This record gives sequence, C-alpha cells and structure tokens, in this order.
Amino acid sequence: MRILKMKRLILFFLLGLTLQAPADTTLLTKPRLKILALGNSYTDNYFNLLKEFTDNSGSDVSDMCLYKISRSFATFKAWLDMYEDKDIYNYYFYKTLGGLNASVQQGTGKAGDGTLLRKALTDEQWDLILIQASSTEATDYDAWVNNGYLDRLLQLLKEQQPQAKIGFVMSHSYWDDYVMNYQHSSLERWKLIAGAAKQLMENYDIELVVPCGTAVENLRASTQNNDYDLTLDGTHLGYGLSRYAAAACCYETLIAPRSGISAMGNPMRHTISPSTTSKYPSVDVTDANAPIAQRAALLAVSDPYGLNNPEEDVITITDMGRGHGVCTYSSSYDLDFSKVSGKDLKAYIASGYNATSGKVTAVRVKTVPAGTGLFIKGKAGTYKITRRPTSSDYVNLLVGVPETVWLTQTDGTYTTYVLARKDGEIGFYALSQDGDFGPHKAYLQLPTSLVSQANTVGISCDDEEKTDGIGCTEIEGNTAPIYTLSGVRMTGRQLPKGLYIVRGKKMVIK
Repeated sequence: MRILKMKRLILFFLLGLTLQAPADTTLLTKPRLKILALGNSYTDNYFNLLKEFTDNSGSDVSDMCLYKISRSFATFKAWLDMYEDKDIYNYYFYKTLGGLNASVQQGTGKAGDGTLLRKALTDEQWDLILIQASSTEATDYDAWVNNGYLDRLLQLLKEQQPQAKIGFVMSHSYWDDYVMNYQHSSLERWKLIAGAAKQLMENYDIELVVPCGTAVENLRASTQNNDYDLTLDGTHLGYGLSRYAAAACCYETLIAPRSGISAMGNPMRHTISPSTTSKYPSVDVTDANAPIAQRAALLAVSDPYGLNNPEEDVITITDMGRGHGVCTYSSSYDLDFSKVSGKDLKAYIASGYNATSGKVTAVRVKTVPAGTGLFIKGKAGTYKITRRPTSSDYVNLLVGVPETVWLTQTDGTYTTYVLARKDGEIGFYALSQDGDFGPHKAYLQLPTSLVSQANTVGISCDDEEKTDGIGCTEIEGNTAPIYTLSGVRMTGRQLPKGLYIVRGKKMVIK
C-alpha cells in the first residue's frame, strides 16, 4: 500500500540559498527521542564518525538514542526476508550514540534468524525509523515501486511501529571508474540517486531525508576531491574526509535541530591511523579541509537534490529589465570573479563620492577580500563564484554585511543608503527606517556633511553601455582611470601631489 502525503514546504534563507526544512521539526526536538536505522555498509560509513563528531560539537544527547541494524547489500526486500527468517546474510544491531538505552537486544543476528530485527520492532517504540536503498538500486525509483518491496516494508513498519515517522538516507555515488558505475560518472549517477530520493519524498509519507550522498558529491565538486572520488575501494567512502562530511550531514539533519548547535565550526579533526589499509588513499581531516566538508554537509541539508560546491558562493541576479539586473553582495570568504565572463557578471566597489553630481564612482574588481561590500551588475541568472585567498585591499564606501546586522538610518556622522529601485530608477536610497539588514548584502555609508539632505545617491561607472540607467565597464589594460578621494576622474599624465584611487586601491603622488 502506498502512503501518500501532502508536502509541506518551509522556505527560509541560509547560505545564500532558498531552502527546505523538514516537515515536522518538533519530531527531532521531542523528549526521549529514539531513532532506529535499518542500514547497510554505506550507513556504516555515514555513522562511522558520527559519535565523535557529536561529542566534539558540545551537543547534549543524553535524552536521545540512535541505534543501527546493519546488513551488507541490504535491499528493501532483504529486511522483509530477515523479518521472516529467510535472509542469507548475518546482520549487526548496535547503539551508535545517545544517553538513552532502548529496550532491545544488541548483537549479531545470524543468517536465517530475524529475531533481533523482530524484537527491535516489537519491544521498543521508536520515534523515527530510517531506511536506505542498497547502492545497486539507489538510482532506480521505478524499481522500488514496481517490485512492491518498498511498499511492503513501509507497511510492515507501519503495522509494528504505528507511532514512528519514516526517514530516508540518501546513498552516495560510485567512483567514476568503478566497474558497476554504468553511468561512468560519479556526478551523473548521483543525479539519478538524488532524483530517486526526491520522487520518494514527493510520493510517500517520508518525514525527512538525510542527504549524505549529496554531501559527498558536494565535497567531490571542490578542490578536496581525489583521483578516486574520496572512496577507499571505488564504492565505500574513504576513512577520512568523505566519512567526516557524511557524519556532518547526519549530525546536521538529526542532532543540530535538537541542540541548536550547527555542524559548521565543529573542532573535530581526524588523522587516519598508519595501520589502516585501503585499496585507494584516504584523506585526513585537517584545519584546512574540515570547514569545506562541513559546508558541503550544510549545503546538502539545505538543498538535498542540488549540487553545490562548498568552495563557491552563489549570487542570484534578478531580471530588472531587458534580461539584466543589479544587487549588492558580501561574503564571509575571499572571492575570485576572474572566471566569470565579464559579459555576464561584474563586481564593483564604491571608490569615491562626488558631492557635486551626487554619485558614487563604481570601480570593477576581480579578487575580493572577505567582508567586502560589492555592487553587482549582470545578466539575470545564478552564478557560482570561486572562493580563493587574496591579498587585495580596497578603499571602499560600500560596507559588507555577510551576516544579518541591525542597520540605522544614521549614527550622527554617517548616513546609510541601501540599493533599491523606486519609480523605475535604480540607486542607493536613504534608509527609511532602522531594522535588520542582510545577510550577504552591502550598504553605502557616506558622511552626512557631504550628502546633506540627499535622499538618493546615484552610481557612476566608466561605461559605454547602459542597463536600466546604470552602466559599468571593466577596468583593464595598461591604463586605468584615476580618481580623487571625492570621486572626480583625473585626466592627463601629470598629476598634482596627493592621494588617488586606482582600481580601487590607494595611490600616493609625492
């Protein structure tokens, strides 16, 4: 019997994306939470570092527990066979983490004896039961439905545990060159896996998805990937970084909603023991790569079916007319815009203000330090910007806001302006009232003595093209425009002594 549900969407803003939250957040915060996972060797990979990750997070898990029954190559059919004493594999039932103890018998279940599974489903009441498709069947939603085993398993769980919610653990993809990767691409296989999981969530009464497969694929999209897609044998995850990302994903999905402590910033690191052997090399978890793996996990939880490089920022330009638009932006990371076509997207700082014209001068930049306030202009669309360390430094009148701040109209010395479109005109308008601002935005702060009572500040760029009244062109080549601190462009080769702005940087003429 197929159990359908009405999908409830909660949209919120995090990490620069529009995200989807679990349907019932109260489930993971209830007292005495008990979770049972019916898994396979992939589940073992995902839970391998979960307890250590949780311990390092500072989260209190004394009032919950997570148990796992694991069986190699476990399909939906395998659990039905096991329940009826017909399975041909041994299985293992152990506690993964938590301070609560469930009323269950742990240990090894022998082939042909499903006692441990049956008692787990009859002797204890679980709040959440996680299921997972086998790696060989992870791509084929139609097979799950048509062979009937998924429906029968869900029916069995509903009969034995009517109070329990069901969750789904998404598998990761094989290495590109693994013999059973018939797509011959980790990415293409992951797309099928994510598509199957999405269909399951849309058509069945599944409470939440644990998107470990997406967390791993996000990590593979970064510079942290290796020649074997971070696997130890082409299929299972390596002992270090990839298992760490999967553990972070499990933590962020199952534990963080309860504790309020994010996986981001977790101090756990992991050095692989020299005695550990694997077919392909694994990657240690270090101070340098741990934040990337953590972000890969957070991006997966926020966007389970989309691929997001954890070393990229995402900027979205909304069409404001003729297929173009503008916005402000600020990141917590150094950014490199050089790989984005200048015909599509350009980033600028505000290098000066001309009190006579009432305009700020926008100068194009390509490498941007973290926290820099930017004015962005380009074709409507979504752009992924590479994170890359930079030593660039700019004199900039735009104030970056990577995180939400309380913004005031004035502090007595400076007046605050925010980018807006009013009566068809795009510009920086005086903030109308104090309030929250951000994240990932920038505002203009100008001396009140210069702007006086001006309600609007325009944007002046050296540009031959116009887009909704705003035109900017890149500053390239051997000769760049030179401006005074007040934004006046200087001409001629002989400049008087003073301080000038070139490509957004200070230049002193003595």
